[in-house]
Amino acid sequence: MWLNLAYFFFQAGEGEPAPLWFNILPFVGMIAIFYFLIIRPQIKQQKDQQKLVDNLKKGDKVVTSGGIWGEIEAVDRQVVVLKVHDKTKIKITRSAVTGFQPSPAEGDTK
Repeated sequence: MWLNLAYFFFQAGEGEPAPLWFNILPFVGMIAIFYFLIIRPQIKQQKDQQKLVDNLKKGDKVVTSGGIWGEIEAVDRQVVVLKVHDKTKIKITRSAVTGFQPSPAEGDTK
């Protein structure tokens, strides 16, 4: 019985073919989903990262993409001098800064 129903539903009809927009609609939907789930958030993240890099200034406590924590000693056009310990300073590119150091939570005693 199920085979007869499947044959009935999937059998080519003698009526008009489906309109062209009906066949293109799934592709447009997939492109829209791809844009809103992947491309748009990535563009927002890039804008936020660029804003962070543009607003770096001396004294900011930052984290690099390599996981190094430090305080900015000097900011140049392409290079940031990062103080990671009392007398240890390193030069990194501005784009390597990924965020600011989180402030310690209250009650955190280390």
